[in-house]
Amino acid sequence: MKDTFSRPLIPISIGLVMIGFGLHQITNARKWNSYIPKVVKDITPIEPDTIIKLHGTGNLSLGLLYILFRKNTLVRWTVSGWWLNVMLLCGKHSLKEGMRDVPFFLTTLSIALTGKK
Repeated sequence: MKDTFSRPLIPISIGLVMIGFGLHQITNARKWNSYIPKVVKDITPIEPDTIIKLHGTGNLSLGLLYILFRKNTLVRWTVSGWWLNVMLLCGKHSLKEGMRDVPFFLTTLSIALTGKK
């Protein structure tokens, strides 16, 4: 039996999570500054709030792309790579938060690998 209704709900849900994180990072950048690795703070002249707002813009943009163009191979792989990065950075900040992101990464990776729409 072909499940045409629920299959798109997974990437749409993940995209909505990304949009939510992105909006929060853009509007409350200071709350996210502790997530920036020290090495990044040391080598870049960009203010931490600006780094977070840029990351939030990435979250927002990729979330929208994942919802609108979830059938696109490049979008699927880019979102999976993004979640790998988020999982590792959050895991370095807090193991609990890194573990929270494992299902997002594994799900996006599975969608990218199988090409399921």
